[in-house]
Amino acid sequence: MPQLIPPQALYSLLVWFAPCFTQPSLAHFVSFIVCFVTGLGRMTATTVYRTSPRESHWTNYSRFLSRYRWSVQALSARLLELLIHRCGLWLDDQGRQRLCVVIDETIVAKSSPRLYGVAWQRNTHGGFCRGTHILGHYWLMVGLLVRVTGRTMCLPLAFGLYRQKKRCPADEYRTPCQVALALLSSLPWPTAPNLVRTVVADAGFADKALLQWCAQNDFVAVVRGRMDARVHDLYVEQPGRGRPRVWGEPLSLVQFAAEAAHFTQTIALYQNRTPVQLASLVGRHRQSGLPMRFVILRTAGKDDAVVMSTDLSLTPRDFSNSAALFSTWSRSASQIATRRTPGILLK
Repeated sequence: MPQLIPPQALYSLLVWFAPCFTQPSLAHFVSFIVCFVTGLGRMTATTVYRTSPRESHWTNYSRFLSRYRWSVQALSARLLELLIHRCGLWLDDQGRQRLCVVIDETIVAKSSPRLYGVAWQRNTHGGFCRGTHILGHYWLMVGLLVRVTGRTMCLPLAFGLYRQKKRCPADEYRTPCQVALALLSSLPWPTAPNLVRTVVADAGFADKALLQWCAQNDFVAVVRGRMDARVHDLYVEQPGRGRPRVWGEPLSLVQFAAEAAHFTQTIALYQNRTPVQLASLVGRHRQSGLPMRFVILRTAGKDDAVVMSTDLSLTPRDFSNSAALFSTWSRSASQIATRRTPGILLK
C-alpha cells in the first residue's frame, strides 16, 4: 500500500486535538484519521500501519487503541469545542441561536458472535432483505447538527455500546436511554444567555429520566411521541371539597387530530419538499409530568406523527424542521462513524 502523508490543511486541523495526546500517540492518531479519510482497504490497525509513513512496529497501533493514555471523553469534548468554534451556531425562526444535539441508535452488523457486545438485535431500521433481527452491535450516538456552506450535517461526538441484560453482569446493565443520558451528561455543553440548547431524539428516547434531565439542565427536548400518549390539560380545576386535584382533564391526541379545523398550517419538508399539515396542542405529559407542546404532522398517505417539546414557545415549523433534520442526517452519520472507528469506540 502507498504511504499516506497528511496535507498541511488536514494536519493543522488535527493539531487542535494535541492537548489530548502525548507526542507519540498524536502521531498515531493522525495516522488513523488520514487512513480512515482516504478509505484504502479495511479499517483495521494493520491497514493504518501499512499506509503510515512512520517507522513504528505494527503492535504500537494496536496498543494505541487499547492501552495508550488518552481519553475518548476528552477527545469528544475537544471535538465539541472545535465544531462550535469553526461551524458556529444557527438561528431558528425566532432569531435565537440554537445548539441542536441529536440522539440516535444504529445497528452495525458483525459476522462473529464472539466479539464483545455482539448479540442478535431487533431490526428497527427496516429493510426486508436484512431480516427481523441482525447479529451485531447496538450503538447509541450523540451528535451535533452544524451548517457548513449551506448544508446541514450531523457530526457524531460520542458513542456508547448497549449490552443486552442477559449478556452482562446485573450491576453493569443499562437501558439504551440510560446509555444515551450518560453520553449526553458527559460532554461540556456551552452556556450563554441567548443560547437555546436543544436535544432532538426519536420516540424510543421519550423517557421520563431523559426528559426531566433536559428540563433540569436547561435543555429543550424535541422528541417524537405517540398518538396514544397520556396528556392532561394544564388547567387543574379544584373541587370545593375533598383532596386537591393534581392533574387536569385528560386530553386525547387522536380526537384532537380527528377535527380537520385544527390543522391550520401547511409547510414543505425534506428534500422532496413534501407538504405537511400541522396541528398544535399544549398539555402536560403524564409520563414525565412536564408541560409540553404537541405538534401533529399529517402527510398524505401516511399515519399521523407527533412531535413534542418542553419549549412551549417553539413554533410548529421549528418542531417539523427538527424532525426532518433528525430523520435525514443523524442515522447516516452514526452508521458511517461506527463502521469507520470500531477500535476507538470500544476503548
